[in-house]
Amino acid sequence: MRKITVITGPANSGKTFLSKNISLNYENPIFVNERSTRKEPFRFSTIDSTVDLIIIDDVNNLDFFRKLQDLVNSKTLFIKKIGIEEFHTPTPNVIINTSLEPSELSSMYLYNVLSCWRNANGHFIFKKVQDSIIEKDQDSIIK
Repeated sequence: MRKITVITGPANSGKTFLSKNISLNYENPIFVNERSTRKEPFRFSTIDSTVDLIIIDDVNNLDFFRKLQDLVNSKTLFIKKIGIEEFHTPTPNVIINTSLEPSELSSMYLYNVLSCWRNANGHFIFKKVQDSIIEKDQDSIIK
């Protein structure tokens, strides 16, 4: 089953670090930044049918986040590449990294929301959040 995960937190809080670790469980993940996904009509031109995880980094504009969420919630992605006939491919699992607060995202339908930050000792802290409600009190600490 396809999953969308949103990782929130301030700059240097471990969002990309966590995404990279999650991507180790996939055969063909791809990292794209927010700027490259804004370029229509070639929004996902680096993606092909073998990609099983898309990680979109630095999505920090709420309006664009909503537009992007609509795109990745679809069953297929429309891919247009320069010099190649356009095609559709099944939408793989998606991770969106953002500095938007979970409370800003609470009105949207999200599958998984993780929040990241660093504690006073510089350790990364990750909490699972769903619709701005903490589901677990236990923190996961990675040194």
